[in-house]
Amino acid sequence: MTSHPFIALAAAATNAVPDFNVTAIGPPQRASDDWLSTAVVDADGHRFTVLGARSETAKLRLAAEQPILAALTKPHYATGLPFQLAKAAGTARTAENDPLVVFPELPGQPLVLKLLNQDAARSLGAAIGAIHELDQTIVSDLNLPIEDAPTIRTRLLAEVDEAARTSRVPSSLLNRWEQALEDVSLWQFAPCVIHGDISDETLHMAGDELAAVTGWFGLAVGDPAADLAWLFASAPEDCLDALEESYAVSRSQQPDAHIVDRALLLSELALSRWLLHGVRNDDPQVIADAEDMLTTLARQVGDDRPLGRTSPVIETDWSDSWQDTSEDAATNGSDER
Repeated sequence: MTSHPFIALAAAATNAVPDFNVTAIGPPQRASDDWLSTAVVDADGHRFTVLGARSETAKLRLAAEQPILAALTKPHYATGLPFQLAKAAGTARTAENDPLVVFPELPGQPLVLKLLNQDAARSLGAAIGAIHELDQTIVSDLNLPIEDAPTIRTRLLAEVDEAARTSRVPSSLLNRWEQALEDVSLWQFAPCVIHGDISDETLHMAGDELAAVTGWFGLAVGDPAADLAWLFASAPEDCLDALEESYAVSRSQQPDAHIVDRALLLSELALSRWLLHGVRNDDPQVIADAEDMLTTLARQVGDDRPLGRTSPVIETDWSDSWQDTSEDAATNGSDER
């Protein structure tokens, strides 16, 4: 790019849409190793976003997302989603031959987690539930990943084994994860369509309402807990009940009993995945960062209950009551005799 990368990006975008006359550029603007984006205004006063991919990873994601968005914005699917999607107006290439896409500017701003309240949490829960109610044919028609519960569990077991071999994960965490992965009750769930990359960057809020969702390159059929993992691990505690209840109401079938446990497990395993990323790429900074977060997590969950029920739970009050009743019945029976 030039010394004015946003201007160069906007100039390249004029080739994306016929008669696209950009008259102004401005915020929101973003520049990172992966992405470059800017808002632009055309001659009719309409606002658009120009998004350019800079890294190979970003280019792959941009290419993967376009057919997904084209399918999702068809009425058959879009009418069931209570938020807006980015519908491409056109694509082009920058002077460096990097791909870019132009789409009408989406409403809202990326979620600021510390500002999340119960009303906003309810909106998020309902929106994620709506995603999970999508017809799974959208995934199969696009030849996207489809995983059932046993496949997901086997994959996660392999990841934990690989993390254990690094000798960099606290043993208490390994025991906690292995116990959860071996608890059969946690892995009896119905797979559904999932977004696959729910985060503060992909959720755009307008006040207390979810206005738009981006980042659809991870669309798949998988564990519904995957889309709840980040929120249950990071959202303010006083918002979690509202989030869970709203999500449950939005589903046509009651969510499985262990969806929250799996969401927490998946959020914890994200740290081991970050560690493995550092090890595979021989990146000391990432490894050190992951080790620090894993040590902190081990300290935080040290006194927590296990994820899911890993052994029979004895309800003491019920047992005592049953024993008293049985003894009374035996006494009454002997009196009658």
